[in-house]
Amino acid sequence: MTADLSDVAGTEEVVAGEKYGEGAWAVNVSPDGQRISYVKKSYGQDKAEHDVYVANIDGSGEQRLTEMGHISYSGAEWSPDGQRLVFSSAADTGGENHELYVVDADGNNLTQVTNSELAGHDCIDPVFTNNGEIVFVDKHNGPNRQLAIVSEDGPGLEYLTEAEDFH
Repeated sequence: MTADLSDVAGTEEVVAGEKYGEGAWAVNVSPDGQRISYVKKSYGQDKAEHDVYVANIDGSGEQRLTEMGHISYSGAEWSPDGQRLVFSSAADTGGENHELYVVDADGNNLTQVTNSELAGHDCIDPVFTNNGEIVFVDKHNGPNRQLAIVSEDGPGLEYLTEAEDFH
């Protein structure tokens, strides 16, 4: 899938799931169909940065929502009401493990949802449920993965699958 976003600050095209060089990927359309979110790779201070951006569906009005780097390749998913986005980033762990974050669609109120202090845990591929909870994959201890669910404000982490059942 290719969308022409020639008006988006130096990005000529967005190729969802195909381009992992400089540019943008992991495009997600807002529930109302008016905006897109995506991860954009740029270079600053001699290192690559992957951050969450939003723009109007025609590519105008680009806004950078994060300045964290280390954003997961799965991108940012919209909440059902289109007011927030959830994503995973390894910025606060030095690139080691991804944690879940929520940010308002206007870039305000960036909040860390998970804090997997246990070594080897990696919270990836988050999506909002219709009631505002977040389902994600907890990748830990090598190839083991479990589906988990957590409330947007963090408490109540619950595993939906057992590691041996879900690889």
